Amino acid sequence: MIIRGKKISVIGLGETGIATAKVLALENEVTIYDKKNIPIPPELKELPLKFCLGDPSYTGAEEADLIIISPGVPSTEPFVRRALARNIPILSEIEIAYQLCPAPIIAVSGTDGKSTTTSLITHILKKGGKSAIAAGNIGIPFIKVVPNLTPKDIVVLEVSSFQLEWIDKFRPHIGVLLNIAADHLDRYPSLLEYGKTKMRLFENQDENDFAILNRDDRYIMELSRDIRSHKLYFSLFPDEGEGAFLRNDEIHIKIGSEKFSFPIPPTKLEGLHNLQNILASSLVGFLLGLSPTVISEALATFQPLEHRIERVREINGVLFINDSKATNPHSASRALEAFPAPIILIVGGRMKEGADYEGLFREHREKLKAVVLMGESTPILAEIARKAGIQRIYEEKSLKDAVERAYSLSTPGDTVLFSPACSSFDMFKNFEERGKLFKEIVLSLRKGEEDEQVF
Repeated sequence: MIIRGKKISVIGLGETGIATAKVLALENEVTIYDKKNIPIPPELKELPLKFCLGDPSYTGAEEADLIIISPGVPSTEPFVRRALARNIPILSEIEIAYQLCPAPIIAVSGTDGKSTTTSLITHILKKGGKSAIAAGNIGIPFIKVVPNLTPKDIVVLEVSSFQLEWIDKFRPHIGVLLNIAADHLDRYPSLLEYGKTKMRLFENQDENDFAILNRDDRYIMELSRDIRSHKLYFSLFPDEGEGAFLRNDEIHIKIGSEKFSFPIPPTKLEGLHNLQNILASSLVGFLLGLSPTVISEALATFQPLEHRIERVREINGVLFINDSKATNPHSASRALEAFPAPIILIVGGRMKEGADYEGLFREHREKLKAVVLMGESTPILAEIARKAGIQRIYEEKSLKDAVERAYSLSTPGDTVLFSPACSSFDMFKNFEERGKLFKEIVLSLRKGEEDEQVF
């Protein structure tokens, strides 16, 4: 696709909007819109761009030949309705990048585990001697890496449901869907609609492409019936079909007449959900011709991402885990599954609409020695926890107070798990800032004669 001589509205002056504008500015008339009146980045000042900042209505955005919309902008915005009524095409950045991209694409989506799996696939491919680049929702806009790509590269793209809302021809050669659970229900009217948006990952694939699907996820199995590409499954349970499965502590992979197995190597990835991520990633490696030896060595050497079930410190026999990335109950539940009782859970922040917090507490209450609450949701979560049968509930005003309370309650053998199950936006800029502060607080703890290990 060549976009030339168009009047284009780019919605959002974040990293994605900046990268999009830089690619399109030289051959098009580009105006960047943002609700906030934020400073124009220096890298854009020399480009022939127009700016409309500080206008919450995005006035005039629909007066264009094409709109490229930020993932953070919901389709309920009035200018979106006006543009659609005038038949103005609206596309996401990943659609533009896809149509400019010369390299094959592996796209990873799911409610949880996207970043870990994107990074793990990239690591496996690099270990196998392939030129793999991770991009997308993982933090590097797809369109930012496109100008430097060649057909010999492979893009491993993390894709969110927000990015999939405005695709047209976007078609990954391999699409991976990890799971579907309640999240972003402030943006979608139901879990079904959220799931259908996730399934758009596969809508343009054909029989020459691959869809890698979680057989253990009932929503995925219900929604994936009409996928036209070659479906492969991964599961924690033995299976005779095509895909990647666990059997007797071994990974078994089968595609057509080809099959192999190898023992699960020692890895720093913890929890059953990460075994699913490992299976999906191993299947991608196999599809791209890598040997069991290469895949196994890559799994053993992979370094987990920060803020995702990250071991921070063990002090006086108490293990501290930073899982700040857990922004919904589904993700927090997976972290709780990864560790034995007793667990002191630090939870709280801005609650996710429609998420099952009572189910989280009820499912794991036998493991929970105590629940320590923080953030704007504290009073509501305290009531929910009591209703779920949690006996020891503590309400604190800050993350520092919550960590110190959790440590004061702990004894050797306990795990203090910071898995908030809420977004960070009540008190922090993002989950990274929240996780970094948690680690700083934990590393500053002192309690008598210490026997410690810092990870």
